[in-house]
Amino acid sequence: MSNAKARDARLVSRLLRRERAADYADVCLPFFLKCVSAGIFSPPRLINNIEVYDRTVLDRDIDALPFKGGAAPARSTWDD
Repeated sequence: MSNAKARDARLVSRLLRRERAADYADVCLPFFLKCVSAGIFSPPRLINNIEVYDRTVLDRDIDALPFKGGAAPARSTWDD
């Protein structure tokens, strides 16, 4: 394995361009951008003029999404 491939295999990017952010959320890009416009997902950060989405902020936004039926699943005893 080349050095670049080895580095890529262990590196998980924190900042994602919009296409990768949509992939991370497992939705298509147009739907992801609608969710950003609606405030469901946080807006991107800027590095110069490059828009990037923070993976940890996306995780927080995803954690805040409602569950189907409105109720959170019961906690397991492992969470105690």
